[in-house]
Amino acid sequence: MDGQLRLHWLEQVMPDYAPGPYDQLAAAYRRAGHDERAERVLVARRTRHYAEAGIAGRIWGALRRHTVGFGYRPWLAACWLVLFWVAGGVRFLGNAPTPVDDGQHPAFNAWIFSADTLLPIINLGQDGYWRLDGASQWIGSALVVVGWILATTAAAGAARILERVS
Repeated sequence: MDGQLRLHWLEQVMPDYAPGPYDQLAAAYRRAGHDERAERVLVARRTRHYAEAGIAGRIWGALRRHTVGFGYRPWLAACWLVLFWVAGGVRFLGNAPTPVDDGQHPAFNAWIFSADTLLPIINLGQDGYWRLDGASQWIGSALVVVGWILATTAAAGAARILERVS
């Protein structure tokens, strides 16, 4: 019986969600050396858990599944970071911000500015010299929030992977 068939069987046999059988199946896969199958089972467990929650739980579950695969696929966060970096760069290409002061400032680069706004802690030398106005101000704020959320989530997922390896 393959992994998908086992998951389907679990869903059919258990009309109400219970995490135990999913955990047992994942543990059996890990003991057999099938870590990828075990992760698929654990992702399916989380998906089912959130599917049976209220609307807020379903939304939160969908967000977690698509951004980091419930912590089992932190590389997804990096994909989202690249997507938001490109979106910010495209936005700032056509809507260059104004300098904070008329003194010394580096030449504006939309791609570096987008990365500087999106990536927490890292200073690429663009963010402090430019003032966003109008819709760009909201987009810049959104990039800061998204950057912190995704970077933190990716770091937590990477720590989880390192913990499992050791």
